[in-house]
Amino acid sequence: MLLKIPKWCLECNRYITSLQTSQSPFLCKYCYNQLPAINDRICLKCGGYHNAVNCRIEWAKNIVDFSAVFPYEDPVNHWISSFKYSRNIIYGRLLRNFVTNWFETSLEKLTHVDILTPVPMHFSNLNSRGFNQTSFLIARQKRLKSFDSVLKKRNRTTQLAGKSKQERQGILKNVFTVKEGIKGKNILLFDDVCTTGQTLSEISNMLNIAGANRVDCLVLCRSMRFN
Repeated sequence: MLLKIPKWCLECNRYITSLQTSQSPFLCKYCYNQLPAINDRICLKCGGYHNAVNCRIEWAKNIVDFSAVFPYEDPVNHWISSFKYSRNIIYGRLLRNFVTNWFETSLEKLTHVDILTPVPMHFSNLNSRGFNQTSFLIARQKRLKSFDSVLKKRNRTTQLAGKSKQERQGILKNVFTVKEGIKGKNILLFDDVCTTGQTLSEISNMLNIAGANRVDCLVLCRSMRFN
């Protein structure tokens, strides 16, 4: 039987011996242990490092609980860029493995969730890229059913990378719509990266307007340059 896991570390390109295995089948023990970690003192509402009891971050006002798998640092940010923009599916599988593990080890955060939904892409961007990275990253977790049909991105937007908070606010205004009735439901919204928080802010606001009881957010990476 052919092994389905790589024998070479995707980060250092060294052969993974039996003594160098890690919790990730894609990384050797050394590279795995060097991964950036989320500080356990982060704000549970916006994911920032201010450890606020009453978070006053405006974009997170409609979010009840915020979780992130990684801070947006090397080498994870490089893996995400390679996956999204260069279609490197191996990096996508590496990242998906970490997301899947988060669902397996964070069951207490899932007990109240009714609907898991990824941040959607505009159909033209989806056709161009060939996949929605947010849907891909949660596809292997088995704890919650994922609903791609809850949200729709009705307008195509320019690339948000490199844009300021104010520019992102203008670009994202009224871009998303809620397609399915979610009145009274507890929503877990998933995105790959949170930088200024404007995408999560716009969607969580739309979900609240549509009658959601509660909106939690999970991201693969949280940039700690923004609060």
